[in-house]
Amino acid sequence: MKIFYITTTVHISSDFNEAIGATTHTFSIAKELTKMGHEVFIISEKYPNEKEVEMIDGIKIYRLNRTVVGSAQSIKKTRARVLLRPLRIIPNTILAQHIAKLIRQEKADIIIERGHSRGVGAIASKLTGRPLVLETIDHIFSFMSERRAKAIIAYTNAFFQPAYKKKVKLVDAGFDPRYFYPVKQEKKYDVAYLGAFKEWDGLEDLVEVARRYRGIKFLLIGDGVRRERVEVLIQKYRLKNITITGKVPIEEVKNYLCQARIGVAPFNTKLSEKGEFKKYGFYFSPLKIFEYMACGLPVVSTDFPLIKKIITPECGELFSEGDVNELGEKIEKLLKNPKLGEISEHNKKYAQKYTWKEVAKDIASTF
Repeated sequence: MKIFYITTTVHISSDFNEAIGATTHTFSIAKELTKMGHEVFIISEKYPNEKEVEMIDGIKIYRLNRTVVGSAQSIKKTRARVLLRPLRIIPNTILAQHIAKLIRQEKADIIIERGHSRGVGAIASKLTGRPLVLETIDHIFSFMSERRAKAIIAYTNAFFQPAYKKKVKLVDAGFDPRYFYPVKQEKKYDVAYLGAFKEWDGLEDLVEVARRYRGIKFLLIGDGVRRERVEVLIQKYRLKNITITGKVPIEEVKNYLCQARIGVAPFNTKLSEKGEFKKYGFYFSPLKIFEYMACGLPVVSTDFPLIKKIITPECGELFSEGDVNELGEKIEKLLKNPKLGEISEHNKKYAQKYTWKEVAKDIASTF
C-alpha cells in the first residue's frame, strides 16, 4: 500500500540534526510502515536552501513550505503570526492542492495526517478521494480532519466530540531501538533529563532539587525554550552539580543517557501557560520515559494517569506534580535502592513493549 504521511509542521533533515521528538516520531513510524511492506511518502516542512525532494532510507521526503509566504519556522518569528491565524485556511488549501497533485502522481492509496497539519490532510483527502487516518498527539487538530477521518490514532480520547470517539484507537508513544539501547559507560552522573526543555517539563523544580541535594549530579540533555531560565537559576544558586549538553545528535543520545544512574521526567503543567492541561489534564505519552527504560535507566516521573499505567513500582518511582520535596525524596530513594541494578534489567526488557513498531502496527490495522 502507498501511504502519504502529511506532517507539515515536522521538519526532517538529511542527518536528523533536529534531535526532537516530532522528527523521531514521524520518521520512526514511516520506517516501521516501510518494513511492513508499505511504500511511504512524507510531507515535511521545508527550511531555506534545502532539497525539495529527497530519499532517506527508502522513504521519499517531499519538503514544502507550510505557508504561501515561507516556512512555519519563519512565520513563528513574526508579530503578524496572530493576525494571520484566521486566514490559515487559505495557505492550507493551497498546500493541500499541491499535495493532492503529488498523491495522484504517486498513486497513493491512503493518507495519514498528523494533527498539527490542521486539516491539510482532510482537504487533500477530499480532493483525491483517498481515505484519511488522523494521528494526534494533543488537542491541536482540525475538526474537519476529525469528521473526515475513517480512524483516529491518539493517546487519549478526551479531545474528541462524542460522535467521533468510536473512531479513536488509543496507543502509547514509543522509542526507536536503532538509537536507544544500553551501552557501557562510566557513571559520571546520578540523574539524567532528556528533552526539549519545554515549559511543562518541570526543569525549575529539578534545579531546586539540585540546590537542595548538592551531592547529586544532574545531566540535562537537549535544548529549548526553558534552557535560558534554567541557566539563570544555576548561576543564581551557584550550582556545580548540573551539566547541560545542549543539542545532541540522536545517534549519540544513548551515550549520554547511559552515563547516568536514573532518568527523570518531572513534568509540571502548572509552570506552563501553553497547552490545555487544565481542561484535559496531562495528555502526552512522553517519549523520554520509554527512551530512559530502553537504555536501562530506572525512572522517576510525575504520577499523571497516562504515566502511572506505564511506570509501575518495578520501573522506578512516581511523585505528585509540583511537589519538589517529594521529587527530591523519590530521586534520593531510587538512587539508594539496593535493587537499582534489577530495576535497570527489568526496564530494558519492559521497554520493548513500547517501540514505534507497535504503534505502526496499530496505525496499519486501521487501513
